[in-house]
Amino acid sequence: MSYNSETRHPKALKHLAKSIYYIPLSLYRSGGEMSGQQREQDLAALRTTYQLLLNESSRLNILYSDVERSIETLETLSKLEKQELGPVILPIGAFLSIMLNKVSTEKVLIQMGANIYAEMSPDKAIEELKGKLEEIRKELIQIQVNLRQIEASLIAAEQGGRVAKRT
Repeated sequence: MSYNSETRHPKALKHLAKSIYYIPLSLYRSGGEMSGQQREQDLAALRTTYQLLLNESSRLNILYSDVERSIETLETLSKLEKQELGPVILPIGAFLSIMLNKVSTEKVLIQMGANIYAEMSPDKAIEELKGKLEEIRKELIQIQVNLRQIEASLIAAEQGGRVAKRT
């Protein structure tokens, strides 16, 4: 689990996720001041934003699942009678693992952001991770709201474009 709001969540996407997206007025006008070219540029920008938000939603859903699995693992470790486990196979890459003879379960490291880790008990780490889960959940909700707004705007713009072409 490596949630890091500073390096894993670009500022531009964070802005998109937390704000209500501005819909250009040219998408609603059926002619007049705005050119067809401006309208197409606005539609393209809206579609690009929509795709960025979809990508961010997918990334956050994967992160959410990863944090949930980390919590489950820590809960299992907390219930163990022994404070040491071993041998343990630790994956360190796609095709590489190392064998550890003894592993302490008294303390774990949790990434706090900007490559800073904190050592804490599994129970305290569970609390921290549950807080991160809540942050991710809130971001996902806001992204879904923004996606629905953009979808509605795209539908309205396409219907407005059809009306403008007929007249």
